[in-house]
Amino acid sequence: MKRFFLTWWKLLSVLSLGAVILGTAIWHTTRPVVLDPEALTLSQLPPSCPGTQLRLELSSHRISTATFFNGSDLTFYHGDPPDYCGVDVQLNGQWYDVPCRDFVTAGTGMTIAPGEQYAFTPHMEPYGTLPDGHYRLCFGYWQDDGSGPLQDELFYVSAVPFDIQRGRYVSAELP
Repeated sequence: MKRFFLTWWKLLSVLSLGAVILGTAIWHTTRPVVLDPEALTLSQLPPSCPGTQLRLELSSHRISTATFFNGSDLTFYHGDPPDYCGVDVQLNGQWYDVPCRDFVTAGTGMTIAPGEQYAFTPHMEPYGTLPDGHYRLCFGYWQDDGSGPLQDELFYVSAVPFDIQRGRYVSAELP
């Protein structure tokens, strides 16, 4: 009988230890990241091109789809997001870049002609769990007139705001 209780005690001890380790791992990966203005870089976005628009479709726990519409008479080139998009947070009336972990993308690019649109699902995982606040998703693109290398072309960024309230993604308006 003593051996039976000893075996059960060992099993329960191992299971309890495993539960504590698993709970700690879950807590560390799901708690919001800390966004301290003192530790962040001020966002310095280039302007958006007139006639372009970035829209979001939100589900309660993520950005389902972001759609860039080119309503201008220019052709644009962009990298496959998230190559040239990012997330900013507004703290104390200022916009800051939200840091993210390193990640790898396919490195492909596309052109968007006048009247066309491009829809994508932003990769938010590298940013971690964002705390409640006011954010904007940024999408960068170059004017592509075919006259030379992209680094010599005009670079634009369109941004669209969203809020996180009680851990849920909701629509917002820029102030």
